[in-house]
Amino acid sequence: MLTDEKKKRIESLSTDEMLFEINRGHSSRFQRDAFAYLKTCYQKRIEENRQSYSEQTMTTNETSDKAKIFLSYSWKNSNIADCLEILFKTKNITLSRDVRDVEYRQSIKEFMKQIRSSDFCLVVISENYLKSINCMFEVTEFLKDDNYKDRILPLVQKDANVFDINGKNIYIKFWQDKFDELNASMSQLGELNRVESINELKKIENIQRNIGEFLSVISEMNTIIFDNEIDVTDFTKIYSIVNPNDSFLEEHADVDGYFVLNVPRTLISKVFTWWAKESKGYTLELNNAKVFTKNEIDQRVQDEVPQKFEWFCKKFAAIPINELAVKLGQNYIPYDHRFLDILHKHRDLIVGNKDIYLTEEEIGRYG
Repeated sequence: MLTDEKKKRIESLSTDEMLFEINRGHSSRFQRDAFAYLKTCYQKRIEENRQSYSEQTMTTNETSDKAKIFLSYSWKNSNIADCLEILFKTKNITLSRDVRDVEYRQSIKEFMKQIRSSDFCLVVISENYLKSINCMFEVTEFLKDDNYKDRILPLVQKDANVFDINGKNIYIKFWQDKFDELNASMSQLGELNRVESINELKKIENIQRNIGEFLSVISEMNTIIFDNEIDVTDFTKIYSIVNPNDSFLEEHADVDGYFVLNVPRTLISKVFTWWAKESKGYTLELNNAKVFTKNEIDQRVQDEVPQKFEWFCKKFAAIPINELAVKLGQNYIPYDHRFLDILHKHRDLIVGNKDIYLTEEEIGRYG
């Protein structure tokens, strides 16, 4: 049985010392008990380190002012990449791209994995891109992320035939043939000489497995199609997606009206949920919210029927646009303290549910 003194000594070890002792192994009963306790302490230490890293990452992401954008492109389309980089520089955004960011001796494979930690992946899709193993490896890495459809921004060159089934099949067959070709040539090599070919074959197999899904997603998205260059109009569309703050502020800074928040739906979804344009239900995007005039809001809160007045003041919060809504600064707004603090500081401007809060019972009643 381990004494308290022994436990304290084990707990005082550094993570590296713990790992060293674990790797040594133990044989006697006492040593096995000590080993079990040592392993428990080590696993706890690793979990604490992992949680600490996650918290630091979240803090970094919350305080970042500009979107992190990874640019995926074929080197044969470097002129397009250079153009995009210049345009984003005008907005004080530096793109991540392999030509500049891969330092000497840094593995390009490891660098490409950074795309999964980016906010958006801007993909310049061309004939060259779709037949490049490095480009397709990049994009298949990105496909591993659960919400990649929300973060991929496709720019499709006219030479890339991705919008009909015959065109898609050409690229699927291209990678199928690549796989068969390498597999056949590898069979002629000795076992010791196959390592590099096996690694390449795994990459091609991964591309072959995912290219169909990738092409389907691209063909169904609202893509920007270009010929030989990206113009300012195209860039404006891209920028409005990656950083909606600027365009939203410019469009609504002088609007004298209200956006109406559905409080129970917001509390349930944990995302600010707004009355949609043309009264077509509700939307999670502020840019698609309906603008109410002051008279329309006054009519609702001055209803002579007490039940209707209470119903509105519990279920809805009318947010003045030019005085308060623009302070939220973005299109898609999670229900968390960063944005609630802004509203609470100006609660006197809100009409209806000023606290943006309901009890569980009230959510059931007004939802």
